[in-house]
Amino acid sequence: MSSASPKLITDQLFERLFPSLELGENLLGEFEVFGIIRDAKKIPVEDESLIVQGLGWIVLGDVEKGSTLCERALSINPSESAIWVNYAVALGQKGLYTKQRKILKRGADMLLPSLMMFDFITSSFWADHEEMKRVKKLFKSLDDIELSDKQKGDYMGAEVIYDTLEKLPISERDKLSGMAALAMQLLESNGVRARNCGQYVSPDGMLSFNYDVAGAAPDFIVKLNDELASRIVDNNLFDADSIVLFTPGD
Repeated sequence: MSSASPKLITDQLFERLFPSLELGENLLGEFEVFGIIRDAKKIPVEDESLIVQGLGWIVLGDVEKGSTLCERALSINPSESAIWVNYAVALGQKGLYTKQRKILKRGADMLLPSLMMFDFITSSFWADHEEMKRVKKLFKSLDDIELSDKQKGDYMGAEVIYDTLEKLPISERDKLSGMAALAMQLLESNGVRARNCGQYVSPDGMLSFNYDVAGAAPDFIVKLNDELASRIVDNNLFDADSIVLFTPGD
């Protein structure tokens, strides 16, 4: 009987890990994840072996060890979009947004379309008009690229946010981006994740970015908003014509 190809083995191991990566929680149990890491060590293609091992360690909660392995995979094969994307997804779903954004910006600089798309959409989540504008310029250096229906939908949603931010005065864009960055810091420091970000315009024209915190008790949402308000005041962003809030998610 012939053995399975390295690519097939890689795909099989990744498929077992993916639900845990996507949710940001270990759905398999330590024993099974250690088994995946052990099997990944046998993959003869080094970058594939390293990325599966790295993702496994991130699922287990050892982000430092996992990141080291993922970075080694990138150093071997920096043009492989799947390594960048899966690494970034794993970090983001763990609520490590600062690390995720650094990875996405590096990937976008490689002119990898899927990474540029991911960076653009993620930047819209954090009201980062400057990064969105930078990525749009990078896109102009590429030929037309094909997008799936989901990618088209996600990109169009981010474009709506970009157009909204583009219409704001520069000072207001900077304030909104600054408040979103403070919200990111609070999420990370409290070890919680935002599952969604809703953008709303009130009848009086105020733009609101609402970060849904899944599974959070009402008292905790109040605590987060109180801390956010204090930081907004401390950073002299209180006179903005927009607002950033935490809201309970499903």
